[in-house]
Amino acid sequence: MTTLTSAQKARFRAQCGDTNTTPKIDDTTLQSLYDSAASDEPTTMVYLLRWLVGLAVDEIQFSQGDQQKSGNQHYEQLERLLAYWENKAGMTGGLMTIGRMTLELDADSDNQSQWDGTT
Repeated sequence: MTTLTSAQKARFRAQCGDTNTTPKIDDTTLQSLYDSAASDEPTTMVYLLRWLVGLAVDEIQFSQGDQQKSGNQHYEQLERLLAYWENKAGMTGGLMTIGRMTLELDADSDNQSQWDGTT
């Protein structure tokens, strides 16, 4: 795989908001995620953002007594950014639908099962 340059690392970090003096995602992890994504930029961004969302979960405060959860703006922003990049990478995981399917269950009989795409 191609080794990321300093400029590429900086660009990935800027795009996902990991711009602190000490990044949350170190160079080795960034390179590993890039390699796992087969050097594809949108897929790399999805992997980076999923990593950051996982780290941001610790920032959400829960209260057991009344089952309240207070989110944080950072986590919510990461979730929105992740949805954008998942869509761009074609990783939305949406449902596949078809209009009509015909199954011939017994080729020797006239019985056929038809599905018109409704549940």
